[in-house]
Amino acid sequence: MAAVVNFEIDGQRCACPALWLRINNPGKITANGQRLFEISDVVRSAEATRVVKQRVGEDGLHIDWADGASSTFSHAWLRHRVLAPEAGNIFMWNSKLECSLPEVDYSTLREGGDGVLKVSGYLGRYGFSLIRNVPTELGMVGRVGNVLGNVRVTNYGDIFDVKDLGSKANNLASTNLYIPAHTDNPYRDPFPGVQMLHCLKNASEGGATRLTDGFAAAEALRARDPKAFKLLATHAHPYEYRNESDGVLLRTETPVLTVDPQTGRVTRIAFNNRSAAAFRPQQLSADELEAYYAAWAAFDKLCNSEEFNVKMFMKPGDLVLFLNSRVMHGREAYVATGGRHLQGCYIDHDAPRSHLAAASATGPGFCDVHMEAAERVCEALATQASFSYGEGLDMLQHALQAAHCAQSDGESEEVVLACLLHDVGNTAAARKAWCARHPKLPEPKILLDPQGQSIGYEWHSPVGKTYLETVGFSAKVSGAVGLHVSAKRALVAEDPRYFKELSQASIDTLKHQGGPLSAVELQEFRKLPGSAVALTLRRCDDRAKDPAREGVPQIESYKLMIYKHLRDNARSRPQPSAPAARL
Repeated sequence: MAAVVNFEIDGQRCACPALWLRINNPGKITANGQRLFEISDVVRSAEATRVVKQRVGEDGLHIDWADGASSTFSHAWLRHRVLAPEAGNIFMWNSKLECSLPEVDYSTLREGGDGVLKVSGYLGRYGFSLIRNVPTELGMVGRVGNVLGNVRVTNYGDIFDVKDLGSKANNLASTNLYIPAHTDNPYRDPFPGVQMLHCLKNASEGGATRLTDGFAAAEALRARDPKAFKLLATHAHPYEYRNESDGVLLRTETPVLTVDPQTGRVTRIAFNNRSAAAFRPQQLSADELEAYYAAWAAFDKLCNSEEFNVKMFMKPGDLVLFLNSRVMHGREAYVATGGRHLQGCYIDHDAPRSHLAAASATGPGFCDVHMEAAERVCEALATQASFSYGEGLDMLQHALQAAHCAQSDGESEEVVLACLLHDVGNTAAARKAWCARHPKLPEPKILLDPQGQSIGYEWHSPVGKTYLETVGFSAKVSGAVGLHVSAKRALVAEDPRYFKELSQASIDTLKHQGGPLSAVELQEFRKLPGSAVALTLRRCDDRAKDPAREGVPQIESYKLMIYKHLRDNARSRPQPSAPAARL
């Protein structure tokens, strides 16, 4: 029986074949990964894989072998190779990721910046990244490509232009027409690993770039139609590109969905309607062909649905890059008179993947857009301390007390977050989001109490709702925040005794907010989604006005809750229509 070495690392029990440990002995492998001994010599010696003694200490796992050799495997080495498979970092997303795009500024790609690591980390986790403020000069896409990796030369050259050529166009990309979701060049072997597109001039109207997480769409297909998934994963589809004038004929066969036979995970998407060549007659029967193309159409529908699409109106200076094996891209139609012009190139994935290994070692949150968003929300919350709430509290203290009340009552995390964020519309971050969405409306004005003290901004309820929507909070949280002022007006209208319970600050703001709801308004309020949550929020709001209260959790204690909420709201969670079957 083959020898196995059992040990524990980070509290997790592990079992590794002795042969695997011996032939991967890091003490006999150079810094650039070159082995200094022959594997065959280890295989031929029975003593080379017999363990005489082993221990786990501060330096890692130490093994003495029967042939007199010894090996030490550091904790970091073992974590990387035994505990942390690359797939664990992949985040499959839905359209909500549009609220927190994985982006960096071009300036961070220069020497000393962390941009290269972050872009590589984003590619590994989300399959794409956006670089802002790249100079709008011809050829910049190639220069950035050679910073991140190495530009690959194809029959399109090292750099290609994407613009409307009108009647001269021989490719859909060279028109102003709608382009559905697809992967590029599936007829190549090897196929381009990363595609880059740099906007030099945007369209005057339309032309949004659409990205789809092909892995998420594939898992949705597996959950909803296992037979369709199996057909696309089983049959190698022929893809072809011809250009007889240039003497080019590229052809290969690969499944639409490549699946790892051991893990069952999808590892590559190859989907392109324009390049799909004909199956050979003997490959599929008539019935099989009909079922296969029904599966193709089902996958196509998912990939172009709003559920999985992130839409970006690229501005001059924006450069998007994405894994061609995972993220499918498309484009909305646009008005041709604007002169839209993008330049693109391909780079292989090996260089960004090597950068990713370094990025992964920098710690959690480094390439996690939702942790970054949670930190920004906490920063915005902290600014509420500059507003007086009256009665000896500032607005931040009031928000923290409201959230604590909800927690103490055993309410859901969404209710707790709604309580925590109900006055966030008073922050500068929220007002900025409001003005960006409503450029024709005047900026919200500061409100003052009878003593001339600031009590926040007008419209803070809809302003807060807008801000939370743009950050990526669920409709339940943002909707409750948007209704919490109306909830106070509803309770005053329903129960005259409730008015007597209001603080002076709440009475002062009620005047600005329109007073009690009318009977008609109250009836309409009850029909609105989130109205019940808003009423719960309001009750917690009313109890959150004690300047002497102690033991109230502070902002930092809610950061992880905010992070998980934003992350889960953007995570693709395919809902099966029948029990899912693994291929």
